[in-house]
Amino acid sequence: MGPGPLPQPEQPVRLSRVGVIAALPAEAACLTGCNIPPEQPYFISDNLLVLVTGTGADRARNGAIKLLEYKVRSLVSWGVAGALDISLQPGDLIVPEMVIHSTQTFLTNPEWRQRLHDYMQKSNFRVSAGTLAEADEIPDSATAKAHLRSMTGAVAVDMESAAIAAVAGYSHIDYMAIRAISDDAITSVPEVVLKHTDCYGQPVLPDFIFGLLRQPDQIKLLIRLAQGFRAARQALLHLGQTSRELLLYR
Repeated sequence: MGPGPLPQPEQPVRLSRVGVIAALPAEAACLTGCNIPPEQPYFISDNLLVLVTGTGADRARNGAIKLLEYKVRSLVSWGVAGALDISLQPGDLIVPEMVIHSTQTFLTNPEWRQRLHDYMQKSNFRVSAGTLAEADEIPDSATAKAHLRSMTGAVAVDMESAAIAAVAGYSHIDYMAIRAISDDAITSVPEVVLKHTDCYGQPVLPDFIFGLLRQPDQIKLLIRLAQGFRAARQALLHLGQTSRELLLYR
């Protein structure tokens, strides 16, 4: 079933300032309701602020450190992820018990995670609490995704969540990841996306167009990827705009 009317959240356990990190402006807009400039913290309320960092672990880590200056007591990794588990489809949500990168393992706050997981299930989202892996590069094929799945046991992958978790752990503050699946485990990422988009997910012109002209077979893959990203954004938008305050409940 698709997303439906959301039930009222339970009584909060406690309330403190939460910093949300999104790699892409399009991801952040699902929560803020508007486009915000990168690298500038945006206050939704006094207790909830959002920062767009660009893709990759280094940018996410620097963004997390920056949010510490604003006295956040929790960090959230927010955005899209690629599926490694073949049962996951675009638009499904991930609130992982664990985030991993290489030999590092980070746990999300269990009470906060369970509250989010239960809330999403009651709201008719398809949601998984499986492990989320951070990769240094985007797994660009079904083979690469299957290999990462076999090596890590993770159900999904992104490029930022472990870096944010590491900052939270070092700072002894709460951590959560909320990700929506944008591409399934058998979808390949077109070469033109890998080579000719910037760190904010925007096509670099004219190289992007020339890449498609040189390899027009990528157009079908690009359309499929765009459809999956749209489904992921719809899930994040529905969650972010109707239950934004849930991020403050633990």
